Amino acid sequence: MRTPQDFLERCRADGELGMAIRYWTGGLRIELDGEPDATLGWRVRDGALPDGDDATFPAAGEPGVL
Repeated sequence: MRTPQDFLERCRADGELGMAIRYWTGGLRIELDGEPDATLGWRVRDGALPDGDDATFPAAGEPGVL
């Protein structure tokens, strides 16, 4: 299974994703099988993906979170 950091690095490398989220503030949260250890996601602030330790999972139901 990929780690959350792997997922974040792939998202950073995706130019189309960068264009799509360039003005967005919110986050993405993906829960696999309802397992906390299998959660992927990140927060976005004004289109910027987080760096390093700033990559915290947004809470389900948080404003702007998909």
